[in-house]
Amino acid sequence: MENDSRMAVQLQKIIYDTIPLGKASQLQVAELNANSIRIEAPVPGINSNIHNTAFAGSIYSACALTAWGLVHNRLLQEEIKAEVVIAQAEIKYEKPILKNIIAHAHLEETGFLEFKNKLLKKGKARLSVTVKASEDDTIQAQLDANIAVLLAS
Repeated sequence: MENDSRMAVQLQKIIYDTIPLGKASQLQVAELNANSIRIEAPVPGINSNIHNTAFAGSIYSACALTAWGLVHNRLLQEEIKAEVVIAQAEIKYEKPILKNIIAHAHLEETGFLEFKNKLLKKGKARLSVTVKASEDDTIQAQLDANIAVLLAS
């Protein structure tokens, strides 16, 4: 598999080239490997609301792109051509985010391998991904996403 910084740069380019909101909100793929991801976005001026805290839509978008990016990247690394979409997601906001949205997620290897086997066997599969948005090491929001994947024809 590719080294981590190269994967992060590649995913950052995909997001900026294909998802205008990613570029507009200045999302940065801060860390990425086969099983985990961290995406960050600044709050002041770009992703803030009238209370000068993170806009809920910006938190949701950062978390959604984190879930999508983690699965998309892993499939790229596995050389599996597929369409990846968020079929369903629900977010719970706990506390305001003031400075930076830091969204992170992790794939359990066993769960991913079960998902991959089903995808390769049936041509489609779903995977649950939990993304936590934090600030100062405190979880401020959590997004539970159901990712639907369809093998490319």
